[in-house]
Amino acid sequence: MIPWRVAPRDERSGRYICRVSAATQTGSRPSEARVSRVILILVALATVAGLSYLTFTSGTKGVYVAAVDLPAYHQLTQADIRLMPVDRLQVPSGAVHESDRDTLLGRYITTAVRQDRPLQINLVGPRLPIGAIESSIVALPWNSETSMGGRLARGDRIDILLSPNEPPQDPPTSALRIPGALVLDLVYGPSSSVIVTMTRSDVDKLMTGRGSSTIVVVRTRSYVGP
Repeated sequence: MIPWRVAPRDERSGRYICRVSAATQTGSRPSEARVSRVILILVALATVAGLSYLTFTSGTKGVYVAAVDLPAYHQLTQADIRLMPVDRLQVPSGAVHESDRDTLLGRYITTAVRQDRPLQINLVGPRLPIGAIESSIVALPWNSETSMGGRLARGDRIDILLSPNEPPQDPPTSALRIPGALVLDLVYGPSSSVIVTMTRSDVDKLMTGRGSSTIVVVRTRSYVGP
């Protein structure tokens, strides 16, 4: 509809004159066009945002998973891992992506991982020399003597001293020393413990003397890498 308005009465004729307002006509259509353009821009932006969200959250992402069931404190080799596409929504925090394979090799997992489950960088210990983890894993009870007051760290080398719990003797009984144990983990919680690895023969010594001895840990070398 062409806008119109009633003008004041013409003084000479005494009539009211219907006049077309050119200003109103020319000003309305561009305003409507601008509103239409804004709406189209908003719709386009919403569409782009929706497509971006779908692209980010749909599909799969290649991450490294366990090639077989792996026990806790197993040192990882190439044969233990494989790249597998995983639903993006199912990829856990800390998952290891395709370009980060070397961050896993030589390190060990601190919890058991089932086959085809993603490996997580926050659940692995430091890189160790190949063969550094012995066949025996032992959990020492957590206290100020076995944890060095909480100053131990994964990868530290320690000696374990077993001091007999008996009255002083003359000559004094010397403590049994188990050298070269390797700290794998520090477990906090209701069953706090210091997880170490050592040889089978050293485990036998520890099991023999621990019931009648106080266990003290001495760090001989801090972790410095393989």
